[in-house]
Amino acid sequence: MAEFTFQGEEAITKDVTKTGTGAHVFVPKEWLGEEVAVIRLSQDD
Repeated sequence: MAEFTFQGEEAITKDVTKTGTGAHVFVPKEWLGEEVAVIRLSQDD
């Protein structure tokens, strides 16, 4: 497992959902056009 350090304005935890042949995470509409980082917190075996 790796450790990451970020500084930012706000943090949320969301579930990833299936979409077509990929996946996505919904974030608040107010974040539109903002730069975000996605970190996988767990891995299914």
